[in-house]
Amino acid sequence: MNSTSIASSPSPSTVQKQAAALGALVHRSAWATSNPNPLTRLALHNVRSAFGECVEVVADILQAKCGRTLRQLLLLLKPEMDAPTVRAALLVLMQHSLASFQPSTNTYNFHLDAALRILRWPRYLECTKKIIDETAAWVLESLMLQGRWRTVDLLAHVSVPKKSDRYTSREQVLQALYKLVHMGCVIPAKPLASPLDKEEEQELIVDSKVTEEPPTKRVKIEEPFSTCEENFEDPTVIALLEGSAHYKATLPIDTVWKVNAAFFHDRLRANTLGKLVHERFGAKIPSCGSFVQAALLHRVTLKHGKQHSERDDVSLFTPQDLIQHMPKPVLQTLEKRSGGVLNNLTLSLQELSRLQHPTVLRLHADDLFEVDITSLMEYLHKRMANKIVCDRSGETAGRILSILSVLGSLESDKIAQHAMVPVKDTREILHRMYRQNYLELMTLNRSASTSMQHYVWLVAEQFSQVIVRDTAQALYNLRLRRQRQVQVGKEWIERAQQASVTEENDHETDRVNYQKFCVGLERLDHAVLQLDETLMILRDFQFR
Repeated sequence: MNSTSIASSPSPSTVQKQAAALGALVHRSAWATSNPNPLTRLALHNVRSAFGECVEVVADILQAKCGRTLRQLLLLLKPEMDAPTVRAALLVLMQHSLASFQPSTNTYNFHLDAALRILRWPRYLECTKKIIDETAAWVLESLMLQGRWRTVDLLAHVSVPKKSDRYTSREQVLQALYKLVHMGCVIPAKPLASPLDKEEEQELIVDSKVTEEPPTKRVKIEEPFSTCEENFEDPTVIALLEGSAHYKATLPIDTVWKVNAAFFHDRLRANTLGKLVHERFGAKIPSCGSFVQAALLHRVTLKHGKQHSERDDVSLFTPQDLIQHMPKPVLQTLEKRSGGVLNNLTLSLQELSRLQHPTVLRLHADDLFEVDITSLMEYLHKRMANKIVCDRSGETAGRILSILSVLGSLESDKIAQHAMVPVKDTREILHRMYRQNYLELMTLNRSASTSMQHYVWLVAEQFSQVIVRDTAQALYNLRLRRQRQVQVGKEWIERAQQASVTEENDHETDRVNYQKFCVGLERLDHAVLQLDETLMILRDFQFR
């Protein structure tokens, strides 16, 4: 990891002039460090797109330096960024759980995983619309943009776009927030370690003198946090919260809420594994994917929701537990068979537990089952990795990878024999995969004579990390490609917006170009969503 200081970088004006002269795309800050890790570059690009250049610069320094104190940040960023700007950027990062403050070491640390999850906000909103309603998705989106919010402030500032004849706007927001908290979509946020202790406040004052800022400006920055208007609480909101017993118990007035990303990842994992089981065994056992999805959704409910299970292990379930999570068409199909829903469901689960490659269910008792998440995730990872290798290096390379994954280490002649490919072509593919860091070459029987040595090929130990890195690099390139396309088509977008106002810009050529531009953007967005889903499965889905 390169730890080049920001102070040694050229000035932003020079970089922007050079980029403008060459026609390049300025997608990173002029003071950003040169980090070769694609995951880091993708995370910083997400931060820049969501919060701006100043926040990205501070996040880049924290990531490159593995945590820094406020004084070190000010020294690295001086004189390009003043103390109030750095402090505001840190507060934005902490507000959105992208950084944390460690009181023991007095340092700030950047959270890479949280920055990568910014791309998944639309998935979270779409999932919320399906499991609750649009009002809950609107409340969740407002909370995402704010980062953290008190109960009172959320009810006071969020208004529903679609009004209801039965409930007021605040009552709708209150009901949506209650559902989000009850299901586990939103959780209480831990108190932030205050970065404004006496030592750091003194550092801010000292550095503000270095940057020659007037003291009155600093007083104006601190003043709004202590005004009575900011701390004013609407009595109607308090009355709504205290008017019902379940609202008062579930939604305390001073509780600060944040989005629970683990809930949505578990929910999306349930959908993904359900589709996988349906594709693998759907012909043998109808609706088997719905059974696995319902079992995982039951686990999500017990793990994140307010419901409690009589069993200590939330991964265990009975057929009766799945009924409330299964689709109505599947229940109707089971009900039409002889024996009823529960009996047919039990027989299907028992039959599903006997299937292998991969193992789907483990039977603990006559009516007690557990989904083998580890086996399913390993199978899914191998399947996706093989698909990535096939797309990049060809079907023969994917076949060779599967052979080495099963048989271990082999010589090139044996690999050619198993893959049914000529030896010359096999060696070319092996060396190509070796350059891509997919395979390793190991020497056996070392001796003075080179003729006594044997060379065997095997899958690299870092193969999974290489796949994740390549996926992140492709996603990062697509994001830059889309950003470039938007800049190129900015004139078409403006002309399309003005076409409804003035007839002068309404031309057939402009409409055709604008339609082509929109189709290109739609393809890029679709590719970004696919790659982000691949990265989420390979990196973020847990094996347990």
